[in-house]
Amino acid sequence: MSVDMSFTDFVIAICRKYGIKSVKVDYSGEGDSGWIEPPEASFEDENKKLTKELIEAIDKDVEKILSAIDKESEQFKFLLEDEDDLESAIEYVKNTRRSDDSQCLFLKLVAFFADHYLENNHGGWEINEGMSGYFCWSVEDESGEFFSRVPVIEYDEQTNSI
Repeated sequence: MSVDMSFTDFVIAICRKYGIKSVKVDYSGEGDSGWIEPPEASFEDENKKLTKELIEAIDKDVEKILSAIDKESEQFKFLLEDEDDLESAIEYVKNTRRSDDSQCLFLKLVAFFADHYLENNHGGWEINEGMSGYFCWSVEDESGEFFSRVPVIEYDEQTNSI
């Protein structure tokens, strides 16, 4: 049996189960290559942290849900751009080293989604003074949001007699 769900529904389901109120990923296109910050999970209980045990539980559920996802789902095709099958893609994401290697598979998937979304929908976001902004998924609103700030260069053209 396969499940067809959006990436936002997937994020909200994991967040709801583990008491996460929101997940946010900031990105910036400043400099020569731009960067995506490690995702941050905000818990309903402000004292709750991502422990090793919690990461293992979340990762187990993430793999369970992903194994049931419809392999033809448009929402998860970003995982298959670099790999031939979903299992290989999950392993690839697991082994992706980010600046915060304590991250669980769930947060790595969120960063991976953000990276692919920007590359496929806003090519050049990372060049020089490119786009900056964030992705945010909220359990309270049951929604995902993409915010971007794009520098606008205006020219004032004049023709003068000489």
